[in-house]
This record gives sequence, structure tokens and C-alpha cells, in this order.
Amino acid sequence: MWPNFSAKHRYGAKRTEGYDFRKEPDLSPKENALLKRLWKSIDLYRCDESGQLEIYEVKAKTFGVSRRSDITRSSLAAYQQALAQNINVHSVTVTFHDNWEVSFVIEDFDAAKFRVNDGGHYRRDLLSA
Repeated sequence: MWPNFSAKHRYGAKRTEGYDFRKEPDLSPKENALLKRLWKSIDLYRCDESGQLEIYEVKAKTFGVSRRSDITRSSLAAYQQALAQNINVHSVTVTFHDNWEVSFVIEDFDAAKFRVNDGGHYRRDLLSA
């Protein structure tokens, strides 16, 4: 059984990017304030079965690639702030396989599994091409 979060419309999780913040009626004022502060730095959020806020970092990778996923300093700081306030934070890794299959793994957020990259690496690659 798939967890109850993975797709915005089917599972009840809500995307943040490209959307203006709107208060969630099921969240406390404190949780709404946190969500508003972190709005542009997180990927998904939802309320779990007990009504607690959960936040998700979503990353995609190609099967067989073993390097750590990139994360910006602002996103890392957002997830660390949420953890400091006892908000459950998870990472979702979507893996694209050679045979056109897709799989995903949901784990508790662990900053050690990410590589801080604020975009300079990609700019250097484009300039040297």
C-alpha cells in the first residue's frame, strides 16, 4: 500500500512551489506560521492521520547513480528549522530505472545524505561546455 502523501490530488499532499501560501485550517497557528516562513524552501507538506504537520524534500535520481542528492543551503536550513520544532521531516527519492519503471523511497530526513549545492556547480559546467 502506498503511503498517503505522494501525489497532490490523489494522496492529499500539497505542493508549495508556484503557489501562494494559504493558511491550512487543520494546522495550529504556530504550524501555519512555520509553514509560511519555510514556504519557498520546502517541496511538499501534509497533515498525518493525527493532524501533525509533515514536510517532505523530494529528489529524483537515475538508477545506478550513487552520489548524494544536491540541496540548497536555504532548503537545508528550512528542514533543520522544522526538525528543531519537532516537525516530522522526510525525504522522498524518486528513482528512474532503465526499463522505464519508477520507484520511490520515503525516509526520515538525514542531512548527511545530501550535498549542499547552491547552483554554482551547474553554472561552471555550462560555462566550460
